[in-house]
Amino acid sequence: MVMSLALQAQEDSKSAEANVAAFPWLSHVKGYCWRSELTKGEVHDRQCFRVQFDRVVRVDQQITNLIDPENTMLADSLYVWDPRSKKVRHIFWGSDGSFETSSGWIEGDALIFYLDRETTASGDASARTVLRKTGADTYQARRESREGSEWREQFSFVYRRAEPVR
Repeated sequence: MVMSLALQAQEDSKSAEANVAAFPWLSHVKGYCWRSELTKGEVHDRQCFRVQFDRVVRVDQQITNLIDPENTMLADSLYVWDPRSKKVRHIFWGSDGSFETSSGWIEGDALIFYLDRETTASGDASARTVLRKTGADTYQARRESREGSEWREQFSFVYRRAEPVR
């Protein structure tokens, strides 16, 4: 019993040291800003990914409405490893008062997230976000909804590498 508790504590400490910045997709985007045009070019989204405290990825985001530039939203988010759930956690907050949390994991070259507010206690969710590297200088953010046992795309955006993070 004591031995199994000691082994579990050792395993938990290894999980606590997991470096999300080394995970697929996050290792692709860290250190750079990425840009995308949303809603037929009327909105621009700029996301800058930087490593913080050697193990956390922090994102500074600016969503600019080109039709109404006064309606620009600033946002921050964090990607961190949760050793209890053994999942990547994403925490997002915006200047418009929005706040979201989600849990995700790596599946191949993609990072897949389920919003906490859309996930049942049993882990089922009606929608998810899939972040996937699509080229050396691009990645796709894709929102999908569940239809039976299949996932169907609702919308997607391609982000292109811009300038290095300062």
